[in-house]
Amino acid sequence: MDKKTSNTLLTIASLALAFGGLILLLISIFGDSKDNWTLNFALMAIILANLFNLIRLQRKRKEKHMEN
Repeated sequence: MDKKTSNTLLTIASLALAFGGLILLLISIFGDSKDNWTLNFALMAIILANLFNLIRLQRKRKEKHMEN
């Protein structure tokens, strides 16, 4: 898999996880159910999205450094 494709996939996965985490977080805050599973999954999804974003940014920084 080339770098451009992997960068695109990481971006899509990061955005999807962040959006899903946001929806779960809103359900956890405003929902009638007081279970903690929605909050737990929301936080895990947001953390994973940020991790994917960090990996993507590090790859970009490494590519820039290799070009110079």
